[in-house]
Amino acid sequence: MSIASILALVDGDEGSAAVIEAAFSFAAQHAAYLEVLHVQPDPRDGIPLIADGMTGAMVTQVMSEIRERGEAQAQEARRLFEEGCRKVDLPANDAEGHAPGRGRAAWRLVQGRAEVELAERGLLFDLLIVAQPRPEKQGLSTSGLEAGLFDVGGPLLVVPREFSGPVGHNVLVAWNGRREAARAITAALPMLQRAKQVTVVSIEETARAADPGQAAHRLALHHIQAEAHRIAGDLPAGEALLKEARERQADLIVMGAYGHSRLRQFVVGGVTRRLLAETPVPLLMAH
Repeated sequence: MSIASILALVDGDEGSAAVIEAAFSFAAQHAAYLEVLHVQPDPRDGIPLIADGMTGAMVTQVMSEIRERGEAQAQEARRLFEEGCRKVDLPANDAEGHAPGRGRAAWRLVQGRAEVELAERGLLFDLLIVAQPRPEKQGLSTSGLEAGLFDVGGPLLVVPREFSGPVGHNVLVAWNGRREAARAITAALPMLQRAKQVTVVSIEETARAADPGQAAHRLALHHIQAEAHRIAGDLPAGEALLKEARERQADLIVMGAYGHSRLRQFVVGGVTRRLLAETPVPLLMAH
């Protein structure tokens, strides 16, 4: 089991540099094919939202501003991709016209909606990487995060906006005995096998709290030596996990994503929401 292909969504805004750094780092660790995707918004998609009560000239002006902003973001995303390629001595190829290959990187620019493009293209990749949601977004929802978790369903790496440094050397695995946590562990196996330190933690919230030792035994069958640790339930689960990650100086948290999507509104549980908002290190999530 390995990670052979990675798709990183880069919007050209705050957080894009962190996504690029993490994407190239993972691609190098696993000799994977990396594709960096930038989705440039179509100004016409904004017409239903802006046209009501506006004159034709005003609509034209707003569409022009959307187009200019989109072009600037695309240029910044492309610049970051090329910079990432230079650091690892790879050619900055366009995805169109170049066949995917392990150890290669490619750039893809499309116009449309990020959630649609990621949902379609993400099905062909082993790992998706997106930026941490912005706190000003209601419900911490972003199109890329929602599409990655609910439409694609594979492992999703969420990178904090200001994160920099190694990823996956010291891993904290959150275990609560539920399906999502088991799927997250399965998705993380290629990373856990390369980690220098792995700790499985469970929070003693109830008398029937999940046993982290059972998950550690499962990892041992994959030749992964993991420490099992129980966390006292005197803090909210999200806060307890963040505290544990800081104390252990973890550089990756593996956890199940708990929530559902109704009418395209992204709804997540309290623990997932807390970690998405405040995690200082990347999260590997599966739903």
